[in-house]
Amino acid sequence: MITIEKAKTLYHGSIIHGNDCRVSVGSRGARRVFITRFRVSGLLRLWKRSPERFSLPIKYGMYFSTYLTEKNAHQFHTEADCLLLQNEREIQRMKGVSNV
Repeated sequence: MITIEKAKTLYHGSIIHGNDCRVSVGSRGARRVFITRFRVSGLLRLWKRSPERFSLPIKYGMYFSTYLTEKNAHQFHTEADCLLLQNEREIQRMKGVSNV
């Protein structure tokens, strides 16, 4: 989940993920990682009368643009908070250690 504090640290071009990050294992053991990546395409907008409110424009692909707000912030996470990427890095590290 992206909070208003995390949203303040994001800048133009930052990558965030949708919550549908997953790994698919094929019949022969091949692993495919599916991550929906959005990038920040503008400035964070804040409201003085409602301090909990924010809006951050994000873009997916070439034509789809939307806003990250306090209402849909639970559907996104940052790259640093992605458990899938952390697990993949751990697997790669373990493979490198076991090959030695």
